[in-house]
This record gives sequence, C-alpha cells and structure tokens, in this order.
Amino acid sequence: MAKRYPKLPFERFADDAIVHCRTEKEAQEARAAIAARLRECGLELHPEKTKVVYCKDEDRRRTYPNEKFDFLGYTFRPRRSKNREGKFFINFSPAASDQAVKALRAEIRNWNLHLRSDKSIEDLSRMFNPILRGWLQYYGRFYRSALYPPMRQLDRLLARWADRKYKKLRRHLCRATHWVARISRRDPKLWAHWQMGVRRGSMAGAVCAETFKHGSARASGCDPPGATHLVLLARTEQQARIAWDQLQREFAELHLVVNQKESRLTKLEEGFAFLGFEFRKARGRMLLTWPRTKACCNIRRRPVTAVLRKLNPVLNGWCTYFRVATATGGITKWTGRYGAKWQLWLRRKHQCAGGAARGRGNYHVLHERCRLYRMVGKVSHLGGLRRKPPEEGDRRVGCGKSAPVR
Repeated sequence: MAKRYPKLPFERFADDAIVHCRTEKEAQEARAAIAARLRECGLELHPEKTKVVYCKDEDRRRTYPNEKFDFLGYTFRPRRSKNREGKFFINFSPAASDQAVKALRAEIRNWNLHLRSDKSIEDLSRMFNPILRGWLQYYGRFYRSALYPPMRQLDRLLARWADRKYKKLRRHLCRATHWVARISRRDPKLWAHWQMGVRRGSMAGAVCAETFKHGSARASGCDPPGATHLVLLARTEQQARIAWDQLQREFAELHLVVNQKESRLTKLEEGFAFLGFEFRKARGRMLLTWPRTKACCNIRRRPVTAVLRKLNPVLNGWCTYFRVATATGGITKWTGRYGAKWQLWLRRKHQCAGGAARGRGNYHVLHERCRLYRMVGKVSHLGGLRRKPPEEGDRRVGCGKSAPVR
C-alpha cells in the first residue's frame, strides 16, 4: 500500500483491514491489487467479508447494495447525529455491533446475579464493575446509546437479585426495581453504567433528575417538576437571564437541548401559557389565570356520546380543573356547544326538524331528566368545595345512569 497507493489511508488489525477510497473505480483497483499481492504470498481474500462499501451520509445520498460494515466489534453505517448547533443530520459513524451487544447480554446472563443472594450489592459491584468499565470505555467511545439495552438488562437482573435476597421485596419485582433506583440515586458511582448520563440505563434518569433538581433549584429558587415543562420565576430581568444561562449549561452537561421555540423570557404583563392555563397580570391588578383558547378548542372537539354517564365524568373533571381560574366564560361556551351537539344528535337519531329536536333536548330534559352534569353554578364534585349543600333528592349532580329519551 505504501508503494502503490501512498495517498490511500488504511487501517489493519491482524487479518482485518480497511482501505479508504474516494471513488468506486479506485476501490475496485485497490481490491484487485490487494488480491494479487495476497496470491503471491499464498493467501486469498475472504469472498463474503471482502466488499466495497458506500459511506452514505448527509452529502452522499445515493443508494448502493453495501452501505455498512463491521470492524473490531463496531458497525459503521449511516446514523442520525446532532451538530453543535443542535440540528440533526445523517452521519456515517460507528457504534457497537449487534453481535457485540448480543455477546455482552449473553455474558451478563452468565453472571447469574439473581442466584448470588449471599452477596451484597457492594460485593457484586466489586466483582463485575471492572468488566463493565472496560465495556463502557471500549464500546462507549462512539454512539453510546447502543449500550442501553444490555445495561437495562443488568438493572433488571439487579432487581431480580434484590427480589430474591430481601424478604420485603420478595414477589414484588416493581418494588425491587424502585429499590435499585433509590440506590442509584444515593450512590451513582457504585456501578459504572449508572454514571452514563441521562437515558443511559433504566435507573440513570432518576439520578439526572436529582442533579437537575438540586442544581437549577438553587440557582433560580424554584422546584422543577419531573416533566418537560418548566417555569422559572425571577424578580429582575438580570436574575432571569442568569437562571436561564445556568439551566442551559446544566442541560448541556446532561446531553439535552432546550427547545428554543417554546422557551422565552417574558414579563407577567405579557403573559405566558402553562398546563392549559393562560397567566397574565394587568397593570395595578393581581395575577389572573384562565383556560387557554387552545384547551377550550380541544374540549369542544370531543364528541357527545349516546350514554351521558360516560360524558359526565369528563365534564366534571374539566369543571373541577378549570374552576380555580376565571372560567365562567369558557364554561358557558362549553355548555352551549354541547347543547348544540346534543340537539344535532337528536335530529339525526329521530330524523326530526330543529324545533322538535330543541323540544326533545331542552334544559329540563338534559339536566333534570337525563341528569347531564351542569357545569354552570357548580364549583366541584367535592363536598367541601360546594357553594351550598345539595338539596335532598336532587339528582342533577353526579354521574348516574341516563334516562332514555323518546
């Protein structure tokens, strides 16, 4: 190679080699030259393992029969990657091969962790942590997410081990899984794969959630939730920008990206949306909250079913949730919307005119005879939140069976 093709880079390990070429013609010439040289030495190329591979990526978008190959336990093929600006693209990159991952899972099964009840979790860590660390250092150099399945299998085996070892966890695999999760949050350095980061192993998400919780909570003075939506409250714009920069740095350490389209710095006078509510403060007035227009549209699109007892829990839940804000206007619109849909259903069911449908589905029939939940005038279905106790024999509140409508 150094004499005939000095400009072509190549790598070799034992009897495996890779030659990098720019064109298909150059690759075929190099393959023929290598085959001729090996015949002079009494050797030959393997007919199945020797092939010309097209390195497909964002710039090379053609289609060829061979677009991937294995080398030293890695599979090189087109994969989805992310650049420094946070945009995704197709890159020809390596990751642990399927055969290597299968071998790792077989080796983990051969450890028989669930049968080692005489050992503590610290003893198991000392026994198998060096092997795990070697796997992570070798196969985790590129595209570490390929190691998630075997590491999740190891966490499941640890849960089975805890289920057999401790009497309180016996025959409670879910409880044993949560026990292992608590151990991973308390001592993430106990096992090597617990330090892989977010979404790396089934127990690592709790570790990263705790790190995010304590770090950004101290910086912004809030307690962030476990979901993906977050609101940071600050007294000044400078404090808000400092908390915003701290949050982005912590997300970058966890290999996460803040959605720039849905994230912004705003004032209470401008308002913001959160969990279906709109928050806004008028000048000289207190903070007001009301249901968003989008949430109201989603509610209005829900179909009216023939059996009203299936509809009552939904109306009851909406009323209970949105009643904490100024929702009189929205609830009135919902009531009128469902009244119109109910009349349309009656027209189609009985094939009658609009006037007859309004007579069949008037207020008395809907709320007193059919016991449709009346949202206007009701605070909640909870007894402690009612404005006044219901009258004896009043069956308009609740989710009872619907009376037939003739």
